Amino acid sequence: MSRILYRAKSAQGTDVADYVEASSASEAREKLVAAGMREISLLQSPDIAAMSNAPLLGMTSQQQALLRAELMEKPGLATALRGMIRINSSILLLAVALLAFAAWRQDLPLIVVATIMLLLPFGLFFWKRRHANRYQSLMKAYARGQWDEVRRLASLLRDVTHNKLLPWDLDVRLACIEARQGRLDTAVAGLDRWRSELAPAGGMFTARLASVYSAAGDYETYLKLMEEAAALGKQDPSRMVDVALANAKFGNAARAEDILRHLDARLLTPLAPKFVALVQGLLCLRAGQPDKALPLLQTATAGFLESSLKSPAAWVALAICSGYYALALARTGEKQAAQGVIVDVMPILLVHGEKPLLDMLQRDVLEPAV
Repeated sequence: MSRILYRAKSAQGTDVADYVEASSASEAREKLVAAGMREISLLQSPDIAAMSNAPLLGMTSQQQALLRAELMEKPGLATALRGMIRINSSILLLAVALLAFAAWRQDLPLIVVATIMLLLPFGLFFWKRRHANRYQSLMKAYARGQWDEVRRLASLLRDVTHNKLLPWDLDVRLACIEARQGRLDTAVAGLDRWRSELAPAGGMFTARLASVYSAAGDYETYLKLMEEAAALGKQDPSRMVDVALANAKFGNAARAEDILRHLDARLLTPLAPKFVALVQGLLCLRAGQPDKALPLLQTATAGFLESSLKSPAAWVALAICSGYYALALARTGEKQAAQGVIVDVMPILLVHGEKPLLDMLQRDVLEPAV
């Protein structure tokens, strides 16, 4: 069972952010509907929830859920700081009252105690916040292909939390770097210790392992592993979107179309619809219908752009989606507009773009080398 984070409206019409215990996305939705919830949005896949939702010290389940939901919707310092103030409001109000009383009494020792009491939550917040800032910097460096900086930051972040997802993510990123530099066997071997540790999160290990093969340019194994990950993670329909994308890029277009036809959009995480639009656009491109692909890829690119403004975690997806959007523009006669679309993301595309995409961009969009 996983504690899956969700947002919804209660039967009384109030906004709710909390966890629901369920073994699959469909079970989670069924439980919430039975409880009278509506406008339900499952913010996590069951596998992520299984690994990341341990209770946090000093926070109630509802406080933790609300803060995580807010940070997913609007990540950043301001959101985190507001959450910290809300969670520590009782202590902060008491400290302010004590400080006012001490000032009235002109009691210097008490003033010092009250000031420390008031500032301590902020000090602890900014001390812990440095880890989040380092991770943001790591994602930026990873997107830009600054491998030495990624390794340096990964070494600083590895032991800052008991949550397994952070060191796992770091190891996958480092493995992808190894794979890109021609050391695929070393990259895969370095991840093997995680296979048993991630067993409760069905399919997570296999899905991220697939990304290592993709980084190495082994798209056949990538596609095979994505199919295996979906079979292992049937509790998560968002996993099928990943399979559809893999097939739309490198595999069977009919398979991708069939997946999209049978998706239940109500069970998808908020990020998944952007990938659905990308898959639909890719299928139109493969079918020789760039005019139909254009609005779909424009929608997907706009969605990833919005996400990228909130977090550098979306930079790579934005770059790749922009590449396909540029292809659609070029193939409908808008070559200059296509070049404008990719000019800012080209440095990331050159690092993370798949070879077939880069070849098509070179042929259809970019000016011939002089």
